[in-house]
Amino acid sequence: MSVEEWIALILSSADESARDPRVPKLPPARIQMVTNNLHGRKTLEGAAKLYAFIASEVRSRFPAAQGLRLLDFGCGWGRFDRFFPQLTADANIHGVDVDARLIDSCHECLPQMNFSVIKPRRPLPFADGTFDFVFSNSVFSHLNEKAHRFYVGEIARCTRPGGLFVATTLGPQRMRRMYEGGNGWLASMARKLKRVESRLDSGQLIFQPLSRLPFSRLPDYGLAFVPEGWTRTNWLPFFDVAEVRTGFPQDVNIALRHS
Repeated sequence: MSVEEWIALILSSADESARDPRVPKLPPARIQMVTNNLHGRKTLEGAAKLYAFIASEVRSRFPAAQGLRLLDFGCGWGRFDRFFPQLTADANIHGVDVDARLIDSCHECLPQMNFSVIKPRRPLPFADGTFDFVFSNSVFSHLNEKAHRFYVGEIARCTRPGGLFVATTLGPQRMRRMYEGGNGWLASMARKLKRVESRLDSGQLIFQPLSRLPFSRLPDYGLAFVPEGWTRTNWLPFFDVAEVRTGFPQDVNIALRHS
């Protein structure tokens, strides 16, 4: 099955009345909306474009891979994980998140995969070099610098030499689009951060904690903007950042674990 055919199959799960039995069901809308305030086909379509790119990257870098071991760091309710069985067996797919509600939903909807609740800024529950590929969507766009560095180190520990790490971040262009054209709390937050835009331009990661529940219970969590080139420098000595793609809603950092 081509990537396009596979994506169409996964998108079909948004229509429960016509859902293909090969496709896992979606969790309730209230669970889906925890992560990005979207649900149904719209939230799956948002994941599909990035998945198509990921599938191309993984297949080009591991053309003969058998039993690819995959970690979704910050998996939420498994929005991306339902795409990943095209790349490897369900049993090789692992996901972690700090929200027990979301992990419970993963256990219910994706029972053949492996999911765990983790505590903020604690070691990941995996042995050194466990994974060939680690993916993280919209996690490092919300972490302060100390947590960012901690988790990159932990992900590096769990990634085998030569393994692939793909993570999204919010860059300067995204911040400017948010405060110039948006409404709501994200745009309001971005406009506040505009006052420190010079720090971003000078190469510093800028972070604003969120006071809204439930985020206020997570001291490392807020809105983080990562300047251009920051990951190339600051993911050393663990990863070489091979490329940063900016044609997505968030910047996509493609990195390889040092041998």
